[in-house]
Amino acid sequence: HWSGRKPKQIIRETRCHLAQYLGCHPHEIIFLSGASEANNLVIHSAIWASQHIPHYRNRRTIITSNIEHPSIREPLKVLHERGVIDWQTYNVDQSGQIDLDYLQDLLTDQVILVSIMAANNETGILFPIDQITQLAKARGCLVHSDITQLFGKAPIQLGDCDYFSLSGHKVYA
Repeated sequence: HWSGRKPKQIIRETRCHLAQYLGCHPHEIIFLSGASEANNLVIHSAIWASQHIPHYRNRRTIITSNIEHPSIREPLKVLHERGVIDWQTYNVDQSGQIDLDYLQDLLTDQVILVSIMAANNETGILFPIDQITQLAKARGCLVHSDITQLFGKAPIQLGDCDYFSLSGHKVYA
């Protein structure tokens, strides 16, 4: 209807600008209420893939760092306690960095998803998303990065990352 045409055009243009900035196709962008909802959608999408897509069938392990945002940790904790998934975390070192060799050891044929924030909201540490993605892809895993803290502040190299989430309120949306 006539009153919805202008907002529809604004959303379409925004989607195109975001896609260009992020290096993806406009149809790959889904607008939700925020990063927490997006993170939950990613988790549940990976679980769905493990049940319905032959390549991912019966993979039930999700790997995260131990410093992920609660919107990642809390749903994974509940799903793990209910026996829906296996959840493994890895620690960051004293300087806040990830031990990529240890992460590589965790990557087995049972892993469906590796989720890592792009930048830590408390320390400002930037994580090597490209390297993590390469390790995970070599084992056939899906990869997610919450880029909320980095978006609009620094160049983002998502490489072959399957999912990313962000929140518009961090960039005055």
